[in-house]
Amino acid sequence: MKVEPPTPDRIERLIRSAIHTHEEQFFQTTFQKLPPSTPTKLDALIESIAMLDDTSEDLPREDSSQVTFHELKADPGRPGLESFMKEVHKLRTLRQLDLPEDLFRDTPYKVLKKYRQRVSTEDIRELRRHPHPIRYALFCAFFWLRNKEITDNLVDLLVQIIHRISVRAERKVEKEIFQFPQKELP
Repeated sequence: MKVEPPTPDRIERLIRSAIHTHEEQFFQTTFQKLPPSTPTKLDALIESIAMLDDTSEDLPREDSSQVTFHELKADPGRPGLESFMKEVHKLRTLRQLDLPEDLFRDTPYKVLKKYRQRVSTEDIRELRRHPHPIRYALFCAFFWLRNKEITDNLVDLLVQIIHRISVRAERKVEKEIFQFPQKELP
């Protein structure tokens, strides 16, 4: 009696099936871990983002309290008070979602990064079409990681701003010292 190994196509199908099953379980458990208010808040944020993103980016917005999806994905930009305040506003927006800190405690960073990338590249209309567990898990992974990244960005911006203030202060002091009339020593 000889046992034949599975064909490469069969192995490929088994692997894809296992990955699909694991992802379905991941999406479902993530959805179940969310507080009851979070899906409503996620929907409200996604709807407001979709409405803002549907309007032209070139037109000035009257309501600057809303954040677009492009702004949530964007890096902070040049160090300064304006970019610091934008990052604080993004962080406050994300913290209002009440995502649990331990939501992805047992999930590898690489997996979260994959879902974050998926949300970044997929059209928002397509993301809203997914079933609730998939949609909320994808958005939670994206917003959870963005929360961490924006916090890191704020620290970096603060360090850069403090460095710039220090350099300006040194230059000002040096300028004052060199402009002060020198007295000759007796």
